[in-house]
Amino acid sequence: MSMQLNPAICIGRREVGADHPCYVIAEIGSNHNSSYETAEKLVRACAEAGADAVKFQAFTREGLFVERLPDDGGPETAANQKLLTRRWEVLPGFTANSSWWPRLKAVCDELDIDFLCSPFSLEAIDELIAVDMPTIKIASGDITWLELIAKSARTGLPLILSTGASVLSEIKDAISAARGAGCKELALLHCVSNYPPRWEDANLHAITVLAERWGIPVGLSDHSPGSTLPIAAVPLGMSILEKHVTFDRDQEGLDHHFALEIDELASLVQDIRHAEVGLGKAEKTFVADEEIERYWVRRGLWMAAPISAGQTLTREHLAVLRPCHSLGAEQLKNVVGRRVVRDMESGEPVSAEDFQ
Repeated sequence: MSMQLNPAICIGRREVGADHPCYVIAEIGSNHNSSYETAEKLVRACAEAGADAVKFQAFTREGLFVERLPDDGGPETAANQKLLTRRWEVLPGFTANSSWWPRLKAVCDELDIDFLCSPFSLEAIDELIAVDMPTIKIASGDITWLELIAKSARTGLPLILSTGASVLSEIKDAISAARGAGCKELALLHCVSNYPPRWEDANLHAITVLAERWGIPVGLSDHSPGSTLPIAAVPLGMSILEKHVTFDRDQEGLDHHFALEIDELASLVQDIRHAEVGLGKAEKTFVADEEIERYWVRRGLWMAAPISAGQTLTREHLAVLRPCHSLGAEQLKNVVGRRVVRDMESGEPVSAEDFQ
C-alpha cells in the first residue's frame, strides 16, 4: 500500500507538513537564566523576528538527574560524577517556575505566536495542558521514556518527537507508544545530540529517510552554528525547525553558546521563506520576467554583408549577434543556402519573410 508522504498536521494556528511553510520554533529553553523578565523579552523578540512558536523546558534538577552515581572506583565513573555534580550545582540557575506558563502563554496569545514547552516529567504534562498548549514536544533524551510519550499522547494533542542519538528501532517503539495511546497527529525531528555537532555528523538526508519510512512530517532540531544546515534542509522537506535562541551567545549558561542571537533568527526565518518560495515547482520553463531577457540576451541572425533578391544566402552573409530581434541563432542551419526574396543590407535583422 502506498503511503502519503509527509501529510500535514495542525499545530496551533496553522497546518504543518508537505506544501506548507516550515514551522519555525525558537527554542528559548533555559536561556532565560531563571529570569521571567528575560523570558518574556525573548518571547517578544522571537515574535518580532518571525518565529511561529517559542519553546521552553519544564524541568527541575531533582526530576532530571540523580545526585550521585554508584561508585565503582573507576576513572570513568569519577569523571562522570564530576560532570554530574557540576550540572547539579548549576541547574537551579536555569530552571523556570511553573507559575510562568500561564503568563507566558498570555503573552504569546497577544503576539500571535504559539507557546510550547517540553515536559521533562509526568507532572509537567498536566501543568502544560492546563494552559492550553497546542502541541507537546518530546525531547530527544526522552524518546525511550514510553510512559511519558503515552501520557502525552493521551492528551489528544499533536506530538513532536525529537530523535537525537536514536536508531530506527527506538523511533519505531516511540511512534508505537504514541499511536497506541491515541496520538492521531505526529511529527518527527531529526537531531544530532551534540552541542554543537560536527558538520560531517549532521546527516540531513535522515530527514528524507524518516519521512519516507513513516509518511509523517519531519523537521530538524538543529544545534549547529548559524543557518547553513536549516537552509540546506529546506529542499529535503523540512516541515519544522527548532533552533535555540539567546540575546547574547557569550553569556554563561547551558545553551547560550550554540544558540542564534535574535538578529540571526530574523535573518534565518527570512532566508527560509525565500528558500521555500525559490524551490518553485518540479518543472522547467521561463518566467514572465525573463521574457525581456530572451530578447536581449539571446542571439539572433543579422546581415553581415549586402545581398540582392534571388541570391543564395551563405554563412558569410550572416552575423550571430544580440539581441534576438527576429530569427534566433538556432535557425542558422535552416536559412543558409536559401534564396532571399528582397535586397538586404548589412545590419538588417533576418526574418522568415525574407525567404521563398
